[in-house]
Amino acid sequence: MNILIAGSAGFLGAHLTKHYLMQGDCVYGVDHLGSGSKKNVNLFLKNGDYHFIEHDVSKPLPADLPHIDIILHFASRASPPDYQKHPFDTMDANYKGTYNLLELALAHNARFVYASTSEIYGNPPKTIAINSHTYTLIPTPEYFWGNVNSFGPRSCYDESKRVGEALVFEYIRKGVDARIVRIFNTYGPLMRPDDGRVVTNFIKQALNDEPLTIFGDGTQGRSYCFADDLIDGIAKVASFKIENVRDKLLAYKSQFMEKRPSKYLFDLDNDIKLERVFNVGNPCEHYSVLELADLILELTNSNSSKNFFGLPKDDPQDRIPDITKISQVLGYSPKITLKQGLEKTISYFKEIL
Repeated sequence: MNILIAGSAGFLGAHLTKHYLMQGDCVYGVDHLGSGSKKNVNLFLKNGDYHFIEHDVSKPLPADLPHIDIILHFASRASPPDYQKHPFDTMDANYKGTYNLLELALAHNARFVYASTSEIYGNPPKTIAINSHTYTLIPTPEYFWGNVNSFGPRSCYDESKRVGEALVFEYIRKGVDARIVRIFNTYGPLMRPDDGRVVTNFIKQALNDEPLTIFGDGTQGRSYCFADDLIDGIAKVASFKIENVRDKLLAYKSQFMEKRPSKYLFDLDNDIKLERVFNVGNPCEHYSVLELADLILELTNSNSSKNFFGLPKDDPQDRIPDITKISQVLGYSPKITLKQGLEKTISYFKEIL
């Protein structure tokens, strides 16, 4: 198959490129190298099935592309320091870029996978009370509408991802076979040392015996998914045929209706969201920021201290994905522990720093 990966020079884009090339597919990687790395492009240039196109997806795609079977849209800055520094580029990728790639999917009759994010949920309350019943929103399921600040410092990313999802749904109604993956915290080799996210910051600081930068009191929690596990989940979402999992979807729907609060139920008579939206992450590897810091210090044998700073505005208190749907319907099961994944990531950083 011919696979087009937008954002192919980025962290996840490069891992997706590796996955599809190893599978024997032909990959057309598109990236404007704003946050992507030319080093990631160079990893694949000797492979005759890899074709790199330096291009900004906020502009229409080249007209001379061959027939494309699957489009994976991963072309967006994803680290808070990066997207806050480049808000318009981020919004362009998630609105104009999504529109252009969906138009390409429509023209090629290609399947489309949109990389959304856990950030579209904002900062969910841990529980909600409805009609004297208490329901849990941590872990967060796909039906939660979100609690997002549309004018905050993170809104250029959070809200542009949400409008990207809205575009995807409109094109589903036009006949595009599109799916959405809502990605939770992911880490692993090929991340940029200056990425600005907590895992990369801590590893780089620990390896240099610099103080670890901790925002807030460090009790905020995150679930950490190793890149290989995330790619497995994305590939499952990209490859399934809806007619082949209809019974499993209906079984999940039945279970869902019995235990979910009606206030946040989407319209289950219209199965678009049920069939097309999947959380991907690893709820089993949930740690506080302090626990993550201590583990990285242990694995690096670092003498780094810890420096505490104020919590950034709108930073969510907790992030845990509810992966019941993708597990039951597509058989997804992340396998790599945080310790195993950090060992691999630290080894990578030792090589490149």
